[in-house]
Amino acid sequence: MDASNPKSESVYDRVSRFLTAFIDTYEEEVSLDKDADIASLQEKIEMERMNKIKVQQELKKIEENSREWKEVEECYENIFKKMENIDIVSVEELKNRNHEIEAENWKVNEMKKKWFDDSFAMSELRMKVSMSEYKRVQFEERMKILEDENNVVDASNKIHHFQMAATFSDLHTESGLKSLDEFLSGKTYISGDHLTKDDIKVYASVLEKPSDSFAHAARWYDVVSSHLALSFPGTAQGVKFSVKSASAEVAAPAKVDAPAADDDDDLDLFGDETEEEKKAAEEREAAKKPAKKKESGKSSVLLDVKPWDDETDMKKLEETVRSIELPGLLWGASKLVAVGYGIKKLQIMMTIVDDLVSVDTLIEERLTVEPCNEYIQSCDIVAFNKI
Repeated sequence: MDASNPKSESVYDRVSRFLTAFIDTYEEEVSLDKDADIASLQEKIEMERMNKIKVQQELKKIEENSREWKEVEECYENIFKKMENIDIVSVEELKNRNHEIEAENWKVNEMKKKWFDDSFAMSELRMKVSMSEYKRVQFEERMKILEDENNVVDASNKIHHFQMAATFSDLHTESGLKSLDEFLSGKTYISGDHLTKDDIKVYASVLEKPSDSFAHAARWYDVVSSHLALSFPGTAQGVKFSVKSASAEVAAPAKVDAPAADDDDDLDLFGDETEEEKKAAEEREAAKKPAKKKESGKSSVLLDVKPWDDETDMKKLEETVRSIELPGLLWGASKLVAVGYGIKKLQIMMTIVDDLVSVDTLIEERLTVEPCNEYIQSCDIVAFNKI
């Protein structure tokens, strides 16, 4: 029969084929169920085995603990047996020995206390010695500064004493103004630190304010002009001189004599003075004399300059501090002082002229702003003494 044609297949063959397929399917399902049951049983057996091992370990620990407790009990029993054999005399000896040990401990504690007291006293003594040494160094630095200042003053007095009379010519020309500008470099006035008749004479020889190319001469011209403006409050209309007439007029005052204390020769630039003008001039001179006698005071200041951290370059910090230059400010000796945690601060001396330098302004406007604040965190005044 043709199996590919169901109609040609008999009923028996169909039933046989279906039964065979059913039996095969059933056997596969039973086999899968058996495999699952076997795996489950194996898992349970493994769990039971692990539990058994765990129980055995716990029993072993209990046995070890029991053995230790047994040993402890035996030790206590031995101690109790020994205690029973100790007589009363031995107990008294132990008490006496205990008292002796306590007495020795008390003596040791007293000796420790005395040692700490002596150490503290030595620390105080070292601190006093350090302060004395610091004051001595400070005093020596101050004396050195005073000696340097005295030497500078003596040298200045000698220079002023031997200063020769200045000579100028052709102040209406470029060469004449150049010589005047070079002479006034580093100076405020022609002779000394105050306005004198030498300034008036030279001022009269200069036809007009020098140009900016002669910076020193132009600055001096403005200073003298401001002093003259105070003496003559009237409104000026302005005058001009020709070069030809100017050369004849300036030929005479070309040579300037050194100022003398009793020199009464005045140069009349603006005609005859009236009695009122002379009286006003005398009053102004009288008012200036006390001001000249009054000298500005000086102070010695010890400054603490603190860095940001232990990585700050202290050499650069000190160079930054000393780079600040002001009229009336003189930097002195310095040293590094340990603060803690590897940080050091700079202690530096300085001498100031009180009327020219303000320490607070120096700290707020120079030391703690750019570029100094790259290295400097803060500044404190340690000592401030008048000289």
